[in-house]
Amino acid sequence: MKSALPALLLAAYALATVLRCPPLVLRPNFWGEEADYFVFAMSHGWVESLLRQASGYFSLWASLAGTAAAKLVPLDHAPMVTMLFALVAQLTPAAIVATSAAEFWQAPGRKLFGLAIILLAKSGKEIWLSTITSQLHFALAAVLILLEPDELPRGRRIAFRALLLVGALTGPATSMLFTLYLWAFLRSRSRERAVQSLILLAAGLVQGASLLLESGDMANRSGQAGFFVVTATAWTKIVWAFLGREAARLWAERLTSVAVSPDTLHADVLAGALLAAEALLALLLFVSTSRKVRGVLLGSCALFLVSSVLLSAGRDKLEFIDPRVASRYLFIPEVTLLLMTLSALDTWPIRRWRVPAVFAVLLCASGLFHDVREYPGMDFRYHGYYPVWAQEVAKWRIDPTYQPASWPAGWTVDLSGRPPD
Repeated sequence: MKSALPALLLAAYALATVLRCPPLVLRPNFWGEEADYFVFAMSHGWVESLLRQASGYFSLWASLAGTAAAKLVPLDHAPMVTMLFALVAQLTPAAIVATSAAEFWQAPGRKLFGLAIILLAKSGKEIWLSTITSQLHFALAAVLILLEPDELPRGRRIAFRALLLVGALTGPATSMLFTLYLWAFLRSRSRERAVQSLILLAAGLVQGASLLLESGDMANRSGQAGFFVVTATAWTKIVWAFLGREAARLWAERLTSVAVSPDTLHADVLAGALLAAEALLALLLFVSTSRKVRGVLLGSCALFLVSSVLLSAGRDKLEFIDPRVASRYLFIPEVTLLLMTLSALDTWPIRRWRVPAVFAVLLCASGLFHDVREYPGMDFRYHGYYPVWAQEVAKWRIDPTYQPASWPAGWTVDLSGRPPD
């Protein structure tokens, strides 16, 4: 039974993922830029399609999904291919947790709670079953690999290397973890950590060069973000993770009003207070955890919190104080924040009144409560707009000038380069 547990956990996770909105799984459509990769691949070869850059960087997984959809299946079923690719990426972090032998996951119930945290994350709605955002699932997988033992069995070692390479070439998010992998190598002097670091470094240089060559994209990400904006954004995202969407919205409104106020002294004092509160929270969560866990979870959380402001598209960084704006950037910070609280779960039931442990358990319970409450339903993303791809293709076959509708509303797919079949 114990040997079958990882497969059962992963199967349950996959089932819960697709049950979030079964009609969209049974009748998928392209989401946003997914169709761009598909349309490009219809008129280009495999190599050209896989090497195509979009948004200023390589997106290998989205390119592979779009190319496979264009080359391997009939037009009517193309979105099913991209959806399956997205599902594989989304299951990757869960597979690492379910099969892990890492010490972090061995406490009773910790794998179950960890999978629930990843599955139910409020920010996960925006990145649900879309290859455009698969890079964030691969980046989370890279964070989880850092929790694994430094020395691994051969099969797991090869799988993790391949995963890091694919993830780093699917977007810059995974490559951003290079500094943490370098720290892991310096801490352990492990040969495998050195190899993993070199993979991220090489892929990161490729992505960095691509971004630099796309000067327009870099300019779009170069808006100013001062000390107050960064600390306020981190705070509202912490509130989002533990206290839910509505509490985060209220904090965002108040902090935004301070940010636009001419009273800079008030903003500076408040920024210092927020930073102190964030540091105290980190101290309380990590008072009894190992150095490795502290470094991995706190480091990755801080890294993605700050980078979500500094490197995100759009020059008005003030809007990112509201975590509902581009909530996909909150996925890894939200998950790592809640994983931090798991360090206290192995002390439950608490035999002594340990403030950090009680605090962590309450935060975890609160975060999961809001996650469960907000998990069902995807209408915020689709707004009642559900074009069926097969029906849209049928319209195009009747009128070749028609552009089939995709998601979100207003997006269409230009099939003018393909003769009706």
